Amino acid sequence: MGNPGVKISRWLCSKPGRIALLTLLYVFFGRLNLVLDSQTSIGSPVFFIPEGIALAFVLLYGRTMAIGVFAGQLLFTLSSGGPAWHAIGFGLGNGLEALLASLLLQWLRIDLSFKKQRDLWLLIGSIILVLQPFSASAAILVLVKSPGDIGSNADFLRQQWINWWLGNTLSQSQLTPLLILFLATPKRILQRSTLTWAVKVVPVLFVFLLINFYGNLNSGFTALGYLPLLTLTPLTVATALSTKTFDLFCFFTTAITFGVSVLLSIKAGNLEINHDELVRTELRLLVVCSISQAVNLTTIQLQSRDLATQRAEQLAKQLKTSLMAASLTHEVKQPIAAIR
Repeated sequence: MGNPGVKISRWLCSKPGRIALLTLLYVFFGRLNLVLDSQTSIGSPVFFIPEGIALAFVLLYGRTMAIGVFAGQLLFTLSSGGPAWHAIGFGLGNGLEALLASLLLQWLRIDLSFKKQRDLWLLIGSIILVLQPFSASAAILVLVKSPGDIGSNADFLRQQWINWWLGNTLSQSQLTPLLILFLATPKRILQRSTLTWAVKVVPVLFVFLLINFYGNLNSGFTALGYLPLLTLTPLTVATALSTKTFDLFCFFTTAITFGVSVLLSIKAGNLEINHDELVRTELRLLVVCSISQAVNLTTIQLQSRDLATQRAEQLAKQLKTSLMAASLTHEVKQPIAAIR
């Protein structure tokens, strides 16, 4: 008999295994989102974890992962008490979005190692301008065709479109790069230096989230009310400049966007802030974190370039020293040539 652990590992590395794993992760984290979300609407602007996981699986393992996206969304909607019509419609919409993401990856030739600015901005631009508008529009189309008064309420549908687009965009723009890099090189991320950095950044994140929780974003121009917005940009940019790897910085931005979106949802549920203020704040969050990701990539590229220049200079010095030593050896072996 073979080792059961090895068999399970091999099965998870197969296409059926990955599809099944994606389905389970989608349902599990979808249910977790419902627990953390204080909104009662179908769509929510809270950082929706399953969409970030789904996009990473599709980009890494191919378009067949769209089956897992469809199945995950279907089971998640049904397990949440949604009607079968919604479950099938939302599943088809997200499955087609996954296929579109796979096609865009090939057409735009995005390098998933994210060594260049081009690849990062193409991914984020595709999420913001193509994938999530498509997904949100498909969801609204399902709601419009639903029986009852939901499909005739224009304000409700507009709010749901914004919620669906924003929650999924936050997740895919921040969580997906982290998962892609982690799944590609898990051993490097689990190194001791990486874990040490992660432990150091946890208190910073905790303090930042506390500031966002107690800062009342609707209190007018006061120190307490605007403290979350004033601390967001310098803290995120400073972390971008000090982090030496892109995957670690994506861990930081993922934690910030997820934590702040959940806290904002709690405040909206307690009627401390309205929906428009919540959306505006999360949009600022998306812009700051995306720009800081680019800053982090630029810093890493400059550091790599400086390191390459230093190595080239060291090799040149070593070569010069070796040539001088060879010349001296040659002269010592042939003293007559030196006298001449």
